[in-house]
Amino acid sequence: MALIKYTPNRLVAPAVKPAPATGMARPMTAQAPQQAGDNDDEAPAPFGYDSWDAFYASLYGGAGRSGGGGTFTGETTPQRLAREAASRGAVNQANYLRDALGQVPGQYQQLISGVSSAFQPARSAAETSYASALQALQGRRTEAEGLTGTSQEALRSFLAANPSQAFASLPAAQAPALEPNVIARYAAATGVPASSIAQAAAEESAILQGNASGYDRLRGLLQASEARANQSRMTEYELLKAVQDAQLRTQYGAGATTLEAQRQAALNQIASQEAAQVFALQQAQAAREQSLRDALASLYGTGNVAYAPGFAGPIPDLSGVDFAALGRLMGGR
Repeated sequence: MALIKYTPNRLVAPAVKPAPATGMARPMTAQAPQQAGDNDDEAPAPFGYDSWDAFYASLYGGAGRSGGGGTFTGETTPQRLAREAASRGAVNQANYLRDALGQVPGQYQQLISGVSSAFQPARSAAETSYASALQALQGRRTEAEGLTGTSQEALRSFLAANPSQAFASLPAAQAPALEPNVIARYAAATGVPASSIAQAAAEESAILQGNASGYDRLRGLLQASEARANQSRMTEYELLKAVQDAQLRTQYGAGATTLEAQRQAALNQIASQEAAQVFALQQAQAAREQSLRDALASLYGTGNVAYAPGFAGPIPDLSGVDFAALGRLMGGR
C-alpha cells in the first residue's frame, strides 16, 4: 500500500504506479467500487470515510463520517482536547479559589479570637495588680486612722481631765461689818459720840462693799474667760481631729486615683496592642481575599471559566474517549 503524505493544508496520496498488464483490475476502495474517470493518482480514503476531504475535515472538528461531510471549524482534535483540558483545569482552579475565598473569613475569625484570648492573661494580671494595690492602700488607711484616732482620744481625755482652773477656786469677796457693841465700846473709850462713829463706820463699810463687789465681778469675768478657754481647747481639738481625718481621706483618695490611672493606662496599652494585632489580621484577611479575587478574575479573563459563583463542578475529562469508534457506532458501522 502506498504511504499517505500529510501537508499543512491537506492530505495527499503519492502517485500510484499503474497496475501490470495482467488483465486484473486495480483494487477497489472498501466503500465503493472504482468508477470510470476517478483520479488514478489518489489513494483510497481511510476506512470509515467517504473521501480524503471528509477525513481531513474530521481532523479539524467536522463530522467527516459516512452520512454527512461536516464543516471546518478551524480547530484540530488535539487542539480541542487541549482546550478542554485547559478549561477543566481552569474550572477546577476556579472552584478551588472560590472554596478558599469562602473559608478565609472563618480562618481569620479564629485568629482574631485567638488574639483576644492571648491578651486575656495580661488583662487579668492588670486587674489583679490593681486590686492588690488598692487593698494594700486601704490597709494603710485603716492603720493610719487607728493611730490617729488613738492620739486624738488621748488628747481629748487629757483636755477633759486637766482643764484650766487658775481662777475657778478664787473665793468671793466679803466686806467686814462693825458690830454695834464695838462702836459703843470705841465711843466710850475715846469719848467720841457713838453716832459719829457709827456714821463713819457706815461710810467705810460702803467703801468696802464697793471694793468687794468689784472684786467679785472681776473674779466672775476671770472664771468665765477661763471656762471659755477650756471650751475653746475642746473646740480646737475637734477642729484638729476633723482636719486630720480629712487629710487621711484626701491621701487615700489621691492614692486610689493614682492606682486607677495606672490600671486604666495598663488596660489601654493592652487594648491598643490587641487592636493593632486585630487590625493587622484584618488587613491580611483583606489582602488574602483580594489576591484570591484577582486570581479568579485572571481565570475569568481567559474565557476558560464563566463567572458563575454557583458552578456545580469541573468539566468531565473526555480525553480518553475514542470519538472515531463512537462515530462508527452511532453511524451503524
